[in-house]
Amino acid sequence: MKARFLPIVVSVLSAVVAACSSSGAPDTGTFGESPASVITTAAGSYRIAVHSAPDAQPSRGVNSLRLIVTKVEDGSPATGLEVTVVPWMPAMGHGASVKPTVQVEAEPGVYTVNNVNLFMPGLWEIRATIGGSASDHATAQFEVR
Repeated sequence: MKARFLPIVVSVLSAVVAACSSSGAPDTGTFGESPASVITTAAGSYRIAVHSAPDAQPSRGVNSLRLIVTKVEDGSPATGLEVTVVPWMPAMGHGASVKPTVQVEAEPGVYTVNNVNLFMPGLWEIRATIGGSASDHATAQFEVR
């Protein structure tokens, strides 16, 4: 009797695992023309314009972000930076279980962040760190519904 149900159990578990995983990149649509937020890093060296997709503001679920980083002193693109991003929910004291990936694009100063999983409603922070020779950080906040 038990052996008869094994294929059904395996099938159901496979479907649950597939639904919960985020290995497939969703269709992010296009990035909003206007930034969802513009922030200046803690040291005041860089300005970061945060653009979101698939919606103009980051929304519940998997998002992509386009960070356009410029130097405050002259507005020129900030190239060659090591950028990391951590989505963080301060009210709950945790981040997302999936680590976003940051890709440097062909356009100078433009960094695309994929797999930003804002999985529950509430206030989320997007914590950006600039490493390497230019150590700095900034935080953008978004209310996710």
